[in-house]
Amino acid sequence: GQLRLQREAEEAAVAAAAAAVQGIHIEVLPEQLRALVVIGSRDGRAVHLELSFPPQYPHRPPRVQQLAPNAPLPCWRYEGSSVTLPRLSDRSWSPAMGLADIVRDLVQGPPEGLRAEDQAP
Repeated sequence: GQLRLQREAEEAAVAAAAAAVQGIHIEVLPEQLRALVVIGSRDGRAVHLELSFPPQYPHRPPRVQQLAPNAPLPCWRYEGSSVTLPRLSDRSWSPAMGLADIVRDLVQGPPEGLRAEDQAP
């Protein structure tokens, strides 16, 4: 998992300049099997997330934990403070997926057809 994350960290560094323009900051910590993602909002507030990668990564999906704000956001589903994305289920995950795919899903929000009232924590 650590070697794959190191490679993704290098790829993320290249994409970081473009992402920064969109208000996204990604810091990959491969030694700790973690990544920190900050997504800025138009009103100046930011969402801070931590991705925890299992030692079996990329064969097992990471867990996404919302660090801030403390309250759940209406655009995501939650299990406790963990954000659940369809891509991150064991059945949907593929080793070909990576950090960029997860961040894209987080920024794009829920799939079409999923209403805000369906997103209750």
